Amino acid sequence: MKEEETRVSEILQYYLDGYGMSIFGCVSLISNFISALVHLKYKGRSTFDNLVIMLSVSDLLFVLVAVTEMSLITVFQWPIHPRHPLMFLLTPKFFYPMKNILSNLSMFLTLSIAIERYMAVCKPLTHRDLKGTFLGSAWIHLIVSTILALGINVTKWFETTVKERSYFLGGKYGDRSDPALWKTKLVYRMTDMRASPYYVSFGMVIPRWVFQMLAPLILLTIFSILTGIKLREFLARSENRKEVRPTLITGLLILEFILLNIPRYILIISEALLNTKTPPDWFFCLMSVNNLLQILNTNMNFFFYAVMNKNFRNGLKSLFFRRCQTDSQGPIVDV
Repeated sequence: MKEEETRVSEILQYYLDGYGMSIFGCVSLISNFISALVHLKYKGRSTFDNLVIMLSVSDLLFVLVAVTEMSLITVFQWPIHPRHPLMFLLTPKFFYPMKNILSNLSMFLTLSIAIERYMAVCKPLTHRDLKGTFLGSAWIHLIVSTILALGINVTKWFETTVKERSYFLGGKYGDRSDPALWKTKLVYRMTDMRASPYYVSFGMVIPRWVFQMLAPLILLTIFSILTGIKLREFLARSENRKEVRPTLITGLLILEFILLNIPRYILIISEALLNTKTPPDWFFCLMSVNNLLQILNTNMNFFFYAVMNKNFRNGLKSLFFRRCQTDSQGPIVDV
């Protein structure tokens, strides 16, 4: 039974982490690049437009790092083997921390978009007063999101170290004194900090529960509900009707984000509750599902823009066919 579960886990990793992440990762790289390019062509870009550009770039970088390490190198062993000496440098000092930082950055930028829509709909006067100022720009959201993402994950650079381990090639105990029969290989080891139960509790478990699950989930839900309640009253004024599409797009982004992160929430809860050093096979199966859904999450934004926003579709046509007039590329939001 144990062997069958392990086999299922390996198959899921091969197809989901391998083919699934590679295919959808390529789609995500293209769609996020195009999305950022189209929004950059808008004249008089609003804070919402700039936040969309920042989210697209963040998602693009996350997909590039995650697919390269988890799919191409780990599963397909291309362009280098996962046990290549270069990987023992890149994995603990680049891939591992950067995946977490970029994933959290995208999450906080999604929350920033929800806050921006809440301000536009529920606090329109304040939103207008802040327009054109630093506090009303997308840069303040990017700075705060980056600081939070770095602050939560700065210790990731110090969790893993690389050691040399000797192993014996001979078959007889008496040959163990022969240096030619001993070889060394590089292995990953937890640092003393990572092995500390205090760090596990206060440096890993609690930050994940608070910053990666509870706080984003609660805040996204609250801002969505408050914006939805106020939206009908807000749209009663004709000059505000142009806000409906970006607000609906934001609602879909939030719903999609929450749904596709359910496996991630289950993993965070399970990791804290499982009292074992080696998680069960179903945990690794769910990890593969979560990895693919994280890549899918970066794909959906483009399709929401394309389906629900005429200006974005016109921007696409202009980008590829050069047939749309320049004045059709107005900003999504112009408060």
